[in-house]
Amino acid sequence: MKCLHVITGLTYGGGEAQLVRITTQLKLRGWDVRVVSITPPKAYIDELESAGIPVTTLNITQKIPSTKFLKLAQLIRSWQPDVVHSHMVHANILTRLTRLVTEIPVLICTAQNIIEKGQRGSLKLRELSYRITDPLCDITTQVSKAGLKRYIDIKAVSPHKIRY
Repeated sequence: MKCLHVITGLTYGGGEAQLVRITTQLKLRGWDVRVVSITPPKAYIDELESAGIPVTTLNITQKIPSTKFLKLAQLIRSWQPDVVHSHMVHANILTRLTRLVTEIPVLICTAQNIIEKGQRGSLKLRELSYRITDPLCDITTQVSKAGLKRYIDIKAVSPHKIRY
């Protein structure tokens, strides 16, 4: 099995540590695993690469990613993973949109917070983006029961497509 993990960025944090645990365990179980960081990675590169997990970056540093997201679509087309698993809001939205231009057999999106708010007023836009792109993913996982309830209550995801 081939699994591509896409994360907003590799820094020292809970979601990033979870990604390292998941990918290294999958690797130990015989999976072919790769990681894509949307922004330039700052942490965990040595741990992942020493476990035999290649790390690629899209090097997106601006708020509107222009055409660099097509690099993700190209990578998916050429590597043909069985599963794409995205982590964090930007990666979740980007992989969902990427599914419009390339085939992704299974897309799992993981929300890492109860409220994935960003800077000045982006919360409503993020919630709307989740709601609009929900049909493009197969399942959303949530790291907390409170987050799961909130995502259902605000209609960011369909109740039958989210798991704690």
